[in-house]
Amino acid sequence: MEKQFIDGKSTFIEWNNHKNDICILPVGAMEQHSLHLPLLTDSLLATHFATFIAEQLQAALLPVLGIATSYEHSGFRGTFSLKPETLMSVIRDIAAEAEQQAFRTLIIFNYHGGNFSLMPVVRDWNRQDRPLKIILYFPRNMPRDNAELHAGEWETSLMMHLYPDLVKNETRGITEPKWLDQEFQPPDLNTFGVGHIAAQGAVGFPDRAGAEKGKEYAEWIQKDALNWINRRLEWLQKQSNYSGRGGVTLRLLGSDDLERAMELKSMANWNQTRRDWQHFLDFSPKGCFAAIKNGKVVGTVTTTEYNDLAWIGMVLVDPAARRQGIATRLLSAAVEHLQHITSIKLDATPEGMTVYERLGFTHEFKILRLTSSRLLFNPSVLPLEMVRQINEKDLREIIEYDANVFGQERGRVLKALYSDHPEYALKFSGGGSVAGYCFGRPGSSYLQIGPLVGQNLDAARILLAAFCRQAGERDLLIDVPEHNDDWLQFLTQAGFKEKRYFIRMVKGSNRYAGTIKQQFAIAGPEIG
Repeated sequence: MEKQFIDGKSTFIEWNNHKNDICILPVGAMEQHSLHLPLLTDSLLATHFATFIAEQLQAALLPVLGIATSYEHSGFRGTFSLKPETLMSVIRDIAAEAEQQAFRTLIIFNYHGGNFSLMPVVRDWNRQDRPLKIILYFPRNMPRDNAELHAGEWETSLMMHLYPDLVKNETRGITEPKWLDQEFQPPDLNTFGVGHIAAQGAVGFPDRAGAEKGKEYAEWIQKDALNWINRRLEWLQKQSNYSGRGGVTLRLLGSDDLERAMELKSMANWNQTRRDWQHFLDFSPKGCFAAIKNGKVVGTVTTTEYNDLAWIGMVLVDPAARRQGIATRLLSAAVEHLQHITSIKLDATPEGMTVYERLGFTHEFKILRLTSSRLLFNPSVLPLEMVRQINEKDLREIIEYDANVFGQERGRVLKALYSDHPEYALKFSGGGSVAGYCFGRPGSSYLQIGPLVGQNLDAARILLAAFCRQAGERDLLIDVPEHNDDWLQFLTQAGFKEKRYFIRMVKGSNRYAGTIKQQFAIAGPEIG
């Protein structure tokens, strides 16, 4: 493969223009390798295999960390060690530098088993769920005799294949009988150094080594390392959170959670206010749920029931906790709570549709979200005298009329909209009867229009004009079912622009579809 990776021989220009976000750090050691191998054997092998991985992944390659922790080789001059806590600090510093330079994965290719402090520092780093993740690899399950540990057959064979000029011909008779009985185990190195059991430093059988064996071993390590690392990279792509789906519980959402719920709403740039959240709790105190992780609300869902029709809304998950199945768990809880309901609906974002589809929701129609900061028409050219503010008597008539249009009676929602903001509750009268009506509510960013219901397009246009006159200079938002091209054209000419869209979805029977042609704006994707 053509050399695509970058290393220390490249200038900062090549590093700056390199698109891959994977960085590789080889870690070796400077320690005795008996009479026949150089002190930097581990560092040389770490560099060789890390270079191969960098080539395959087209990654960035750091120079080898050539002095690490080799306490077990104390007593042999030329062996140098960092304290375990020093090595841990070095790894933290290198990882922090890589993270600052927009790398998102640091692969540590460790070739010295005595670098035991790498495991706890990597584990501690990853559990913090920082932008950069660390993968720690150490050649595993080497095809070697059980008695092999250091400077024996496999290590000597690798060096004879890769660095033959550095191997001295002094390999016979240096394996100590004390090691051959295998009573001594690697954990004993915590009490006894290598020199205690092998005075000449080789713990294995270097006299069995050969270049051909080294070639076989090298190819095996390369294949194993690449497969192992690629598999972990796939896992990180699917789920980078250290705890994954673990530790998440669900409970009812309460009023004392609303500050955090508003934070989640703000992260998603949604328009709801704290008052809206309180309404969700009032409408369904036993049907709003929170996902909790480490004692913190990381997700929400609300339900609103309209007799035998129900709405699911406010499906929010903290960005730092996404891809952990939290949205699915919240939705499943909402669906289970609504199991007595014939028809369950929601208005899905494109990103959330696959989750809803897996739970059995199907598409109904598209809803366009339009916004306007500057109207391009003069409301006074329309007969606005046919529109007036709603009173209590009107509200009772509208609730009854609205049940046929919406599909089920939603008096609680309309009463709440009227009670909170009567100035935006308007009625269009035609021949003394209800011919149209609209409501509105100020949000955190926009004044939202909806629901807007009219017997025909003219009624909808006049209601919108009257609402805009009432709104003054406020930025406006309207969610429009995509069923009337003339209405959408009118909105466009009036200065509204498409911001995003939703998909109306339904689970179960769709027997409460209502009269969609009279719905010129919904109340909102969270309540229908």
